[in-house]
Amino acid sequence: MSLSHLQVANLVLFLLLVLFGAAVWYVHRELMRRLPPGRALRNTRLILVATAIAFGWVTARVVGMTSPGLYFPLVFLVAAAVVHVPAACILWLKAEQARQERE
Repeated sequence: MSLSHLQVANLVLFLLLVLFGAAVWYVHRELMRRLPPGRALRNTRLILVATAIAFGWVTARVVGMTSPGLYFPLVFLVAAAVVHVPAACILWLKAEQARQERE
């Protein structure tokens, strides 16, 4: 049984979604730990989610025009999740710095 190149691409997108989904989970968990409940937490999440939705939509539209066989919702979710990766890296680095200062 042989997979078409679009099936392989969709499978790779799914695997990326799992990987970047972990970054989404980590960012929102760390934000809850680091920011007090209230406006700062809400505004930070709103900015992050709005950016993710905008980037996901634009990416899915562009990819949809150039590669019509890819699954649109999967492209959208992967693009929206990848927006969280820089925030995850920053939060992880801050956590590592705090651990080193405690030692």
